[in-house]
Amino acid sequence: MKQGLIIAGGQLDASADAAVKHLKKGGVAIGVDRGIAFFLNAGILADYYLGDLDSISPELIDSIPRERLLRFSPEKNASDLELALDLCLEKGLERVDVYGATGSRWDHSLSNLLALDRYLKAGLKVVLHNHKNQAWALAADEEISSQTVSDFDYLSIMPLSPEGIVVSISGVKYPLKREHLAFGKTRGVSNEGIGEKVFIQLHEGRALFIMSND
Repeated sequence: MKQGLIIAGGQLDASADAAVKHLKKGGVAIGVDRGIAFFLNAGILADYYLGDLDSISPELIDSIPRERLLRFSPEKNASDLELALDLCLEKGLERVDVYGATGSRWDHSLSNLLALDRYLKAGLKVVLHNHKNQAWALAADEEISSQTVSDFDYLSIMPLSPEGIVVSISGVKYPLKREHLAFGKTRGVSNEGIGEKVFIQLHEGRALFIMSND
């Protein structure tokens, strides 16, 4: 599987440091917006540095390798992160892990979460991370390992489709069997993994999956 790592311009924590240190060989690393400074200050060479550079000091801009820089105008019809995810699609990646996609701006955080489903439809699984959460859009049938689940206290399934979803989930404290979850309701929030693995079968609709430790 061709994978990538994006460090974006939102709130960053120790989880981003760990992700960069364990970047898999052959993976594509992209610094986006203030995430460019993350790579430069850490002395780690990214494959691409992308953004309008309006939040980076001129000294750091001068240190970006020009052959790896993709600079855009601040006046554009897509966010820097969206442009980076489009680049991942162009490069044929199948999965990308993103750090710094959430923060104090609710509009940015929500738009990034909602974008996950669109990229999954295009063939790119995007996983958003911080030290307390992971989120991704669900495929039709998804199995999550016990190791992944054991790192988090709560599991939530949130409908993205206006008509809601029909879902089955096993390996959890509150199993569901072909349950209809309405859009905007909290029925699928704060479940807990208890089995060797969590298996989610999405029968109808599109959904967001979030694991949390808060």
